[in-house]
Amino acid sequence: MYDCIVPVGTSVKNAPLLDYARKLYGEDILSKSLIPIDGQKSMVQYVVDAINDSKSIGKIVIMGSDPFELNSQLPVDFVDFEGTLFEKLHRASAYFVAKGITSKVVMISSDIPLLKGHMIDELISEFEGRDRKEGEASFYFSIIKREIMDKRFGINTRNYAQFRNHEVAIGDVHFGSPSKFIENKKIFYQLLGVRKSKFRLAKIVGFITLIKFALKRLTISGAEKRFSKITQSQVRTVFTSYPEVAMDADTIDQLEVLKKELEKIAE
Repeated sequence: MYDCIVPVGTSVKNAPLLDYARKLYGEDILSKSLIPIDGQKSMVQYVVDAINDSKSIGKIVIMGSDPFELNSQLPVDFVDFEGTLFEKLHRASAYFVAKGITSKVVMISSDIPLLKGHMIDELISEFEGRDRKEGEASFYFSIIKREIMDKRFGINTRNYAQFRNHEVAIGDVHFGSPSKFIENKKIFYQLLGVRKSKFRLAKIVGFITLIKFALKRLTISGAEKRFSKITQSQVRTVFTSYPEVAMDADTIDQLEVLKKELEKIAE
């Protein structure tokens, strides 16, 4: 059984989405995770329901929010804090290290309401399987091919990264070691701080790697090896066949897609 981080918090970049949701539901919604996407149940509640249906999770940690009403059979801890992305990840990692948790933890975004428990279990099984076959890695990231996303949800629902053989979206279920993050916090601080500047990012990952990516010549395995070397931690990716793992709500259009999907399920 693993502990699971579910990040929840306010976000300036989601202001248009929150304004739209407030007009729809007439409520003081402080976080996109708390949007009552079907008019009743919040997105984060859907995610917590999926985690409860999973056979792999033993505890939920809501990171970045004051306690709020949440239905869960599994125990839930609330850890309230604000700050930069690095500060949030560092605080989350420190929380688990302080608890004496040395194994990996699962991180699941709070705005993927189509997620189901069996999807979590299958991904964790894939993560564990690669550990057994190839040796233990420090971090796993779920990815999904664009053609799977487009077939399920239509085009223009996500941003994609173009590698040599695949165009992929980053999923929202990950698996990693808190102690490794803290051990290599300096490089993670640098990477997260420059992620929006191609020039500054190139100084860290290397101009050749960035040029390969720009020319669509970088392979996924090549990216894994490069980031493993930079972070001094084994980094791997795992393909998932479940587009629900990557269908989050960052925009109004994405929220509408999710609402329609939930309406279909309810029929």
